[in-house]
Formats: sequence, C-alpha cells, structure tokens
Amino acid sequence: MDATQPDNELPANDLLVSGDVIKTFLKSLGMPETVDPYYLKRTGWPIGKSGSGQSAKLVASKRRLIRYAQKIAAPQKTTEAAAIET
Repeated sequence: MDATQPDNELPANDLLVSGDVIKTFLKSLGMPETVDPYYLKRTGWPIGKSGSGQSAKLVASKRRLIRYAQKIAAPQKTTEAAAIET
C-alpha cells in the first residue's frame, strides 16, 4: 500500500480484521516479532474492536496504522529547538 495515497481514495483492502492479521501487517512495517496488537490498542494505537464479548475482533485501517507509525517515528521538536528556529 502506498503511504502517500490521498485520504479520499481508500482502497477496498484497507481494513484489517483480527489480531493475527494486524500483527502480520505491523511486522511487515518493521515491528518486532513480539509485537502485540492488543497491547498497542490499550496504549493508544488506532486499533479498534468490532462487537463485544467473546466474538469481538480487533480491526484497524492499514492507512491509519502507517500514518501513526510514521508520526511516532518522526523526530520530535523540542521546545529548545523550536525557540532556536524562530
């Protein structure tokens, strides 16, 4: 999937359903083998849950996962660095 694809052009295969599928996709992005999508959901990653109870499954958008991973991997500007730029 192209990470630069415009938001208004969602591909039909953007949706990931189940923890195993999400884990496989995250590993393809370079996450370690031990990545746990259930833990990532609890820590704020854009991973949701369909339904409730025993039949609930994790769901996520490839596009949103890519965007979130890029956001947290990007260098953060510190207050000191921002003050120097102005």
